[in-house]
Amino acid sequence: MRCVWIFVLAGDALCVLTGLGFAYLLRFRTGLLPLPNLVGYRPEDANYVVLLGAGVGLSLLALAAYRLYEPRRLLLRLLAVRDVFHAVLVAMVGTTGLAFFLKMQPARTWPVLGGIATFLLLTGWRVVVGRWLARLRVEGIVSGRVLIVGADSGARVLAERLERREAGGYQVVGFMDDQTPVGCVIWGQGAVLGPVGDLAVKAERLRPDAVVVSSGAASSETVAGVLRTLEGTGVRVLVAPALADVLTSRLVVASIGDMPLLDVGEVRLSGPKALAKRALDLILATVGLVVLAPVFLAIAVAVLADGGRPVLFRHWRVGRFGKGFRVWKFRTMVLGAEEMEAGLAELNGADGPRFKVASDPRVTRVGEFLRRSSLDELPQLLNVLKGDMSLVGPRPMPLSEVAHYDELELRRLRAVPGMTGLWQVSGRSDLSFGESMRLDVLYVENWSPLLDLAILARTLPAVLSRRGAV
Repeated sequence: MRCVWIFVLAGDALCVLTGLGFAYLLRFRTGLLPLPNLVGYRPEDANYVVLLGAGVGLSLLALAAYRLYEPRRLLLRLLAVRDVFHAVLVAMVGTTGLAFFLKMQPARTWPVLGGIATFLLLTGWRVVVGRWLARLRVEGIVSGRVLIVGADSGARVLAERLERREAGGYQVVGFMDDQTPVGCVIWGQGAVLGPVGDLAVKAERLRPDAVVVSSGAASSETVAGVLRTLEGTGVRVLVAPALADVLTSRLVVASIGDMPLLDVGEVRLSGPKALAKRALDLILATVGLVVLAPVFLAIAVAVLADGGRPVLFRHWRVGRFGKGFRVWKFRTMVLGAEEMEAGLAELNGADGPRFKVASDPRVTRVGEFLRRSSLDELPQLLNVLKGDMSLVGPRPMPLSEVAHYDELELRRLRAVPGMTGLWQVSGRSDLSFGESMRLDVLYVENWSPLLDLAILARTLPAVLSRRGAV
């Protein structure tokens, strides 16, 4: 892990140096800005060499101060992006202050341009590092070893999510619990290793990277005992609250007296943020329809050549608050496919009320390509313009499926359905019905504009990987 840390540190330094150097060239060595285009050496250039070094050093210190070199922060998340921005801002203010203290008087546009360029480079670099580190963890090269305190259903769910691919490839090495017999398997290969009182011995032998106290075992006495036991060992102690499906962007640590509390912010699906979401939908959908017009034409010709008319397929789906609408797609099946569905019931490979056939005989040759590349869903940009759909949201489902939803699953209907969503970028058809419903509800209950942007950024890689496409 130390090699990874040095690698990230060197990459950060290069990003800052490149960003500030680019800002200098843009400000003084090009004609892109309405400023003097200077070519030769200037005496004050030596000042910028000093400021470049100071900017790099202060940026690395600021990144460290915001704890962005901790292993858990290397897998870039929404809050990490915010902290990168804050760190760059602090570093640029510090560099400017140092320059004026030393009476160097740099151009006022230089730290602004340099800060913007540095933030973009650092964010892109951290995305690359996060994906690379996640791949290493999945392959078991730098997997984090976790010991869980507790052995109830909450501990089992915690172990499952920790070991999921999206969680970063953590390996659960065992469970500690006072009520469950030693050797009882809780999840995968993880079994109960002994009572909580034996934690010190087991931690010394197994050397976990972290000990996680499950929500069911997280009494104040247990947490305090775990903290005392592991004090000075370097093992991280994490406590899982009974808020597994609440994103950290909604949580703020508050207190009443000396008692710590979690303040869970309210999520509103209306108001100014919703208007901004609608504006973004209109802009991107319009641009998409114009830019992709040649692609639409090529697909239409291919569908006509493969199976004739109609080119487009319309199907009733359930939208926000249960309102029905017709969703548009390029036709990917033979004519009369809906009437053939009853005869394929025994081939249904989906759990729950869904109907999915891995090698559906009704799908045409062109349709198979369109489905695997998700190009069949491009006409839904028209639904976005109309307002029936959004670019990001829960997938619109047919009434036959929605009729089987329970009270929790119906909460997904509070949001406008989307062309892409949280479960589409998390595995698509590879996910079970219950997991996809959980992700849709998680999106609705934790929605924010930043979450939408994160999902849009993950959509293209998910489509190109074709993972879970049917």
